[in-house]
Amino acid sequence: MKSAFSALTAKVLNVSALFVLIGGSMATDTLIAQTNAQASELGIPKSLFDERLKTGKDPFFPNSTRRSKTEFVPTPEVTTKVVAPQLVLKGTAGPASKRFALINNQTFAVGETQVVKFPGGQVKVTCVDIAADDSVTIMVEGQTEKMVLRLKD
Repeated sequence: MKSAFSALTAKVLNVSALFVLIGGSMATDTLIAQTNAQASELGIPKSLFDERLKTGKDPFFPNSTRRSKTEFVPTPEVTTKVVAPQLVLKGTAGPASKRFALINNQTFAVGETQVVKFPGGQVKVTCVDIAADDSVTIMVEGQTEKMVLRLKD
C-alpha cells in the first residue's frame, strides 16, 4: 500500500508541477506581451545654465575665476610712430627697369609689402618707388604720409 500511495503522490506532484509550469508560462507570455508594447517617449531633460549670472561658484571648477565679477575697461589704442632712423636703407641694386632695395635686411621691389623688424618691434612696409639716385619711397602701415629713405654715405 505504501508503494501505491507513494506512486500516486508522485503522479499528483508531477501533474501539479506541470500546471505550475504551464501557468507560469502563460503568465510569462502575458508579461512578454505587455513589455513588447510600444514604449512611451521619454524626453531626456536638458541641462540649463544661466550664464548671465556673474557671481557664484562653478560647481565643477570652484577655484576658477571665470565667473568672478570684472568690469570691462577699454584700453586706449597705442600707435607707435616709426621714426626714420629705425628703418635704414642699406642698398639698392638692379637695372633701371627692375630695381631692388634692401631695408633693414629685407629685399623689396616696387609694390611689395613685407614685415620689417627693427629694435623697437616690427612694422609692415610697402615699397612705393625706388629712385635712380639711391633713395626709396615707402609707406608704413598705420601712417598716412610717405617716407623717403636715403643711402647713408
